[in-house]
Amino acid sequence: MSIEVEGGGAVGTVIEDPNTPLLPDAICPTSSFPALSSPPPPLHLSSPPPPVPLEPMKTFLAFLWLWSGFVATTASLALTHERVPDIAPLPDALLDNIQYQRWGLDLSEILLVVSSLLGAVVVFSHTHRLIILRRVWLILGVLYYYRAITMFVTVLPKPDETYVCAPKTDTISTYEVIKRVVQLLSGGGLSINGQHVYCGDYIFSGHTMTLTIGYLTIKHYSPRRYTVLHWVSFLISCIGVASLIASRGHYSIDVLLAYFVTTRLWWIYHAMATHQDLKLNNDANIFSGAWWFWIFWYFERQVPLVLPRHYSPPIPRRAARWLWSYVPTSRCCKRAEQPLEPEEGEEKDTGIPGGGG
Repeated sequence: MSIEVEGGGAVGTVIEDPNTPLLPDAICPTSSFPALSSPPPPLHLSSPPPPVPLEPMKTFLAFLWLWSGFVATTASLALTHERVPDIAPLPDALLDNIQYQRWGLDLSEILLVVSSLLGAVVVFSHTHRLIILRRVWLILGVLYYYRAITMFVTVLPKPDETYVCAPKTDTISTYEVIKRVVQLLSGGGLSINGQHVYCGDYIFSGHTMTLTIGYLTIKHYSPRRYTVLHWVSFLISCIGVASLIASRGHYSIDVLLAYFVTTRLWWIYHAMATHQDLKLNNDANIFSGAWWFWIFWYFERQVPLVLPRHYSPPIPRRAARWLWSYVPTSRCCKRAEQPLEPEEGEEKDTGIPGGGG
């Protein structure tokens, strides 16, 4: 075969060598190329995440842990009451420079109850309410045990000289301690109902501890877009603590220690719950040396690192669907398309109202 090539006024002839053909058909058969109509490779769809185990028995055990800590605190107060020194209040840079307000303690406890109720609404509106409940109860139980020790080892005089304490006894008996514990438990540890008549529970402040836990629970587990709720909870806690100081219910050091211990324990616990490396018992995990690490591991080992932000009413699912069927909807929104458990994107919690998204 010969091919004539014209270029530059010359005509040349190219002769094809039969051993080296110019056409690709001879060396690249069509059978080696895939057909254009071949089907694409199958797509591998990821399976849905497994359901989060609620483990109600663990929640019940956390409830018992909370109450054991509360009983330990009241028993410690029943004993500490006999050792309160009858001397003038200790010097306090803050209390000595503000005006005493008798109504401050009542206002602080009213705000404490409001904060606790708001936190309860948030928790029981969460689909994984049992997990959140046992987290809060475990942390509160640890704090109550800490408080039972600190108030007993260091007894301070009354910061408010006008606060009336129950008379002391010459000899304290087991029956008297049990009687005092029952009286304190019946009043929930509050003074507003007249049952908290024993003194000495100053280091550290239980009011500040509860107000702080209420805010942290609302901020951490409520929807991120509820910034108004976050700010309201933050202001409730701040005003409650300020009212407590104005009424001289606690020394300033009691409030500062309560805030520090409560926030650090909350942040450490939730950091451990959301990082797999911090759930392991090894030398790389410094938190594995905490005395409550095995308690934490038992309650958190089945919980995923990221707890989905799902919300639903705290009633059986069939009852919720029946109630939802009676909710009026517009034409553009079908009832079947309304989710019972809306989900929000996970964002980092900065600990500041309105922050983190």
